[in-house]
Amino acid sequence: MRASIYEFGHSFIVVMAGVSGISRDYYEAALIDGANRWQTFTKITLPLLKPILLYIMITSLIGGLQLFDLPMLLTDGVGSPDGALNTMVLYLYNQAFKYNNYGYASAVAYGLFIITVIFSIFVFKGMYGNQNKKEKQV
Repeated sequence: MRASIYEFGHSFIVVMAGVSGISRDYYEAALIDGANRWQTFTKITLPLLKPILLYIMITSLIGGLQLFDLPMLLTDGVGSPDGALNTMVLYLYNQAFKYNNYGYASAVAYGLFIITVIFSIFVFKGMYGNQNKKEKQV
């Protein structure tokens, strides 16, 4: 499992690949039509990067929810001070392998899965929810 801080380079490369994949013809047409930089960014670049940004947001969300290695190394698996660095995956690990509560750890894993699915749906609806309403109005 990887920590969210390590995903910055990966996210940057994916976004830059998406930006370089946008055809220059769109920008040239916008320039001819008299669009300024802000209009070009909001009307061309962002809508064409929406699927890439959705991918980045969901993978970052999943990576953040699965954060395990840094709190484990920093706190020897305790999550101290006072559980401030305790994550769900570290809690799951402690329940399963430190306290031998395998059934409870399995329930925590299912809970983590359900929370991940719910957050992913919220992110997806936040990115594409308004688009469906606009299509229905037309």
